[in-house]
Amino acid sequence: MIPPGDYTHIPYETNIKVVLYDNKENENYPLHWHSAIEIIMPIRNNYEVYFLKGSYTLRENDILIVPPCKLHSLAVPPGAEQGERIILMFEPTLFCSLEGFSGTILALHELNMITPEGQPDFYKTAHSLIQATYEEFLQQDAFRNLAIYAKIIELYIAISRSNTNKRNFPEDSSTQDTNQEYTARLNTVFEYIENHLSEKLSLEAIAEIANLSKFHFARIFKKYTNQSFYHYLNQRRIKRTETLLLNPSLSINEVVQKAGFESTSTFYRVFKEVETCTPAEFKKMHLSLGEVTYSH
Repeated sequence: MIPPGDYTHIPYETNIKVVLYDNKENENYPLHWHSAIEIIMPIRNNYEVYFLKGSYTLRENDILIVPPCKLHSLAVPPGAEQGERIILMFEPTLFCSLEGFSGTILALHELNMITPEGQPDFYKTAHSLIQATYEEFLQQDAFRNLAIYAKIIELYIAISRSNTNKRNFPEDSSTQDTNQEYTARLNTVFEYIENHLSEKLSLEAIAEIANLSKFHFARIFKKYTNQSFYHYLNQRRIKRTETLLLNPSLSINEVVQKAGFESTSTFYRVFKEVETCTPAEFKKMHLSLGEVTYSH
């Protein structure tokens, strides 16, 4: 029985922090969070996922990707008591040591619902990779977790390529070769931002790293990410603070400094814009929770 609390402890079997549950339990999981990315795919009957704002009803073979530190609850809807779903969880830090990981940053931290109707071509790829991951899970041999890890990397490469291919760069970027060139430059930028979030970063300086003029870079960046450079930067800094806020030994001022915000007031304003709650409320919601353990 799940206690009425919500920090999910994930019992990874090895230092490859990946775990897959063949979940057939007819029970609900209360509001909880974890540092892992979670991929949920029902394979028999529906499943419901609730967030502080909004919810999703997953049909058989729909795929939902829940980013780290996202408060959510899971429920078996009426009539789906004999359901089964694949729940795959892994730490995003798995990607950090890989060359080119910066290209997956956007995908790693986005809530993503993948359905046959919404993304028909990509859905086939994603479903096939998750099914292959499940088959690796059933192998029960010494290489199982490593094989699952490889499939996860393949999935996120597919997500990132899909996101890149459906973006239309400005008129001077009409060829595939030019699109790939801009993607490579932006991946360098994403990696630089991740490694220097605590520092002062300006549009001019980052445009120089991309070897583009300020105005050209701003236009390309918005086309690729669907947001301005400074909005993206604030989003990444807020994601950094989410982890820092959950460290009880760090004060708010230390969190602000480590995340690169110029002032506490700016941090509070931006945090509330992104998370729709204050840092104190976020910390209270997460740290006051107990522990949830998923069942196989």
